[in-house]
Amino acid sequence: MAIANDFSFTAGTHVSMEVVARGEKIVLSSIVEAVTDNILSIQIPTYKGTQLLFSRTESFLLRVVIGEEMFAQPAFFLGTEECDKFELAQIRVEGRLKPHQQRECYRLPISLEVLLERGLMQDSSNAKQDQIECRTINISDGGMLIAIDEKFDRNDTINVIFTAGIKERVNAKVLRCSVVDNDVYRFEMAIQFTFQDKNQKRRLYKYIVDEQLAQRRKWNSM
Repeated sequence: MAIANDFSFTAGTHVSMEVVARGEKIVLSSIVEAVTDNILSIQIPTYKGTQLLFSRTESFLLRVVIGEEMFAQPAFFLGTEECDKFELAQIRVEGRLKPHQQRECYRLPISLEVLLERGLMQDSSNAKQDQIECRTINISDGGMLIAIDEKFDRNDTINVIFTAGIKERVNAKVLRCSVVDNDVYRFEMAIQFTFQDKNQKRRLYKYIVDEQLAQRRKWNSM
C-alpha cells in the first residue's frame, strides 16, 4: 500500500470510472485536467456518442493504475465548468485509494486486422498452423468481437494474433459465433482472452484507454 499512500492526482493523470449509464454498469476513461485539494477537474467522457450524465446523488468508483496495479476510491460528481473549448466535470474524491482487482474495460469500436489459429498456442518448434484472416468490430481488455467468414463452435480454443500498439499473440476461447445478414462477412464471433502473461492484459488495457482518449479529442476538435 505504500505506493498508493505516496500517490497524488495531478494534471495529466489517466483515470477510469465505474458508473451506471442507461441502466448498465460501464467503465469509461478520462484525463485529469486540474486538481484543487480533493476536487478533480476531468474531461467528461462520452458514451455511445454523447457526454456522460453523472448522477448527483450516487457515488462511483474512480480508478487509477499506479505502477502495475489498479487502485480505486469513491468519488462524487459536483458539477461542470468551462475550460477553453472543453466542458469539464468536477468530482470530489473521498477516503483512501485501495487495491482494485476488477479490470473490465470499455469496449472500443475499432477495426484491427486479426489472424486466428485453431487450438491452443503451440511451441515455436512446431509447424506453423493455418491462419484465418478476420477483423475486429470492438475490443476490450477481456476479449473482442470479430467479423469472420468461418464458423467456430462455442468453447473452441484459438490463438489470436493482432497488433495493438505492439504485436500480440493471445490464447482465447469462443463464447459465441452468430450468423449475420450482410454482404461483408458471414459471422460475428465473440471471444474471451485467456491470458498466459498478465503483462499482456495491462498493455491491452493501456492501448484501449489511449485510443478512447484519442477518439474523444478528435470528436471534440470537430
